[in-house]
Amino acid sequence: MPLSNGKPVCINHPKIQMGRIPDYYAITKVDKIGDKVNFNLGTGIPLVVFTCPECGYLELYPAVKFNDWHEGRIFVKCKSCASDFLSPIQLDKSSFESANLNNNSFQCPKCNKANSYDKEDMHFK
Repeated sequence: MPLSNGKPVCINHPKIQMGRIPDYYAITKVDKIGDKVNFNLGTGIPLVVFTCPECGYLELYPAVKFNDWHEGRIFVKCKSCASDFLSPIQLDKSSFESANLNNNSFQCPKCNKANSYDKEDMHFK
């Protein structure tokens, strides 16, 4: 992925920074036996996906190359339905410790309710 000032940019739009799609994805192994195809969900490569907001171009990278794969990610417990969901704010643990995270509005993907969250509402998992 091309970088500009240390940030990933699109190969089609070199002035546009690519964004990471939250969560992890995978390419799984496929076994083809005769005319049948079986997706082997027990194998595969965990991936991180980046996309260009302008053209939708995607780039895939092994998740093990990213710190959050090893350190965990920041989750929030919904104040309406009590479900844990991935925070839109992702920092490594040392940056999280020193960050001032107050009055952030997030919408829960399960109940679709938006609430205000502070650092105390966030946790690593």
